[in-house]
Amino acid sequence: MRFGLNEMGILGGPTPRGIPSVVELFRRCLNAKSAHLFIFDDERGELFVRASADPRRSTAVAKHLPSANSASARARHGRRTVYFKDLSAHPLETSAEHRVLGAKSFAGSIVSGPDSQPIGVLGAIDPEVKYWTVHETKRAEEMAYLINQQIMLRAALETLRIISRERSTI
Repeated sequence: MRFGLNEMGILGGPTPRGIPSVVELFRRCLNAKSAHLFIFDDERGELFVRASADPRRSTAVAKHLPSANSASARARHGRRTVYFKDLSAHPLETSAEHRVLGAKSFAGSIVSGPDSQPIGVLGAIDPEVKYWTVHETKRAEEMAYLINQQIMLRAALETLRIISRERSTI
């Protein structure tokens, strides 16, 4: 069975319960000013901000950001964790992370769906130039893995619901 991001509640509905906690833990582990879970909404050509941890903001971050030329898209296309110490000195100075969220530094780890395809990025943002340490980069990948596990659990739950409905009609 294959599920879209909508069926699993990744692109809409309430944020799955454990995800905001992992995003906040990610922010703290990377010593970043903010962290966000960006999900690729390919139909709209946008990044959907599924969860955010930013103690500096009293208002919510925009939920939809342009994905073209984003640091998150770079991670997706390279299928690896990316680190940019200064987005303003890079062709990514026009990225949504830089323009909308004020990122100078960005660390982003791939989040995969049940079919192991990249569906998003767990990104840490800092408004200052930051050199990410080896310890921080390892933590970034571990936190993205935790989000991957949440998504796999949601896919398993949706599979069980479908099987249960099919059996109840027999």
